[in-house]
Amino acid sequence: MSASTQVSFESNKENTARFKQWWKKINTEHAIVFWFTGAFTMTMLAFLAYITVHGQSGTKEGIDFILLENGIISSSIAPIVGIIFLLVGGVMLLSTQIGVFESCSRIIVENIAIRRESVGKQYNMSKMFYATLWLFIAFGTVVMMAGFNEPRALIVLGAVINAFAMLVHLVLTYFLNRRELAKEFQPVWWRKTIIWVEIAFFAVFSAIVFWDKVMK
Repeated sequence: MSASTQVSFESNKENTARFKQWWKKINTEHAIVFWFTGAFTMTMLAFLAYITVHGQSGTKEGIDFILLENGIISSSIAPIVGIIFLLVGGVMLLSTQIGVFESCSRIIVENIAIRRESVGKQYNMSKMFYATLWLFIAFGTVVMMAGFNEPRALIVLGAVINAFAMLVHLVLTYFLNRRELAKEFQPVWWRKTIIWVEIAFFAVFSAIVFWDKVMK
């Protein structure tokens, strides 16, 4: 099985036009799926939490506010609606976590496979993928069994790890685009500015957390 996914094409007017058309479609898809749908969903969930449990006790720690929301929705509308709310919330959380595990495992395995292929070594993509996936699951299980199961603490830990990962990702993406892409395919100035703003944000965030949790 080949892991090579890079496709090179001649830089001419026809190919440039095709690339720009593809890039436009990608931007439209991301705007709809990630920006509009994501922002709409988060806004509605935040609005629902605000109108149901804002100001009430028992909502500052953990996920008790979700159970409190369920109780208020059940008593205000109907018990079945509260059950549906919990089921939908559970499916959303589970599907998100499955998506994270899948994408992380796939990205890791693709990079390992590309490296092994470059040096002429054999590999089995499926076995590596499932091995990596189960390592993620095992790690999560160990963390939970170790008693580190407070939802807020887990969210904070995940946010810190993701922030550092995003910092590395953004830096590598920026320099990869500058070095490997032809000038006509590189991001425009305002996209580069956004990347640098994001790099600065995640760098400061990671530094503050590192200083607060490690150096003190």
